[in-house]
Amino acid sequence: MVDVLADLGVETTIAHPKDVKAIAKAKVKTEERDSYKLAHLLRTGYIPEVHKRSRENRSSQRVLRQRAFYVGKQTAMKNRLRALLIP
Repeated sequence: MVDVLADLGVETTIAHPKDVKAIAKAKVKTEERDSYKLAHLLRTGYIPEVHKRSRENRSSQRVLRQRAFYVGKQTAMKNRLRALLIP
């Protein structure tokens, strides 16, 4: 989504979800109140940002995550086969 908005010329800020404590501790949670609080934090410069990775970095990360997923599936399958074959 960041790439699409950047292509459209929209500046984005990605807030760190664990560090936005004002929203997490709120007793009444609605989209309207949360967006108001985020806008206020952004206006005052108190929003905790996360590091934006480059497109190439995110692409490489996707490949590595997919590989880790398939390696995990392969290991699970081998373990199931061993459990069936070795009593």
